[in-house]
Parts: sequence; structure tokens; C-alpha cells
Amino acid sequence: MHELDKLKGVYYPHRVNLDKDLFLPITRYSNRFDCMSGYFGSGFLKEIAHALSCYLCSNPDKKMRFIIGPSFSQDKDIKALSDAIKQR
Repeated sequence: MHELDKLKGVYYPHRVNLDKDLFLPITRYSNRFDCMSGYFGSGFLKEIAHALSCYLCSNPDKKMRFIIGPSFSQDKDIKALSDAIKQR
């Protein structure tokens, strides 16, 4: 059985390692990465950092796109976005 055949239809982040169990298998075979996340916090990128780095380093022509619904529960998230906008 191929590792992609083992993927589930639904993942609950508090029950699985999203990086290892979902994103790493997918990014190994993908040429494009589209991710939609509701209630997004910056910690999400940290959780899937290994899979994202493998994906981006495997080929410089690979594309990535995020559609996020931000959740600004932490002042550091708001400050990081504000600083990024100011610095362009």
C-alpha cells in the first residue's frame, strides 16, 4: 500500500502529528501546495515546518499558497504582521 493511500479524510490537530502524519507524505509527491486554515495562529507554521522545508527544498519551482482565517489571540502575532506590513 502506498503511503498516500493511508491518508484519512479528516485530521484532528490535537490527536495527531500533522507534520508527520499528513503534510510530510503529501509534500513528498506534490508540485503545488495549497493550504486552508481557519483560526490560524503563527504556531501552525512551526507545527508543519519540517514538511514545508522538505517541500520547498526539493525543487525551487514548487509553489505554495495559504488561505488563512487569522486568529489574533496573541499580541506577538499582531505585532509580527504589523511589522511585516511596515517593512514590506
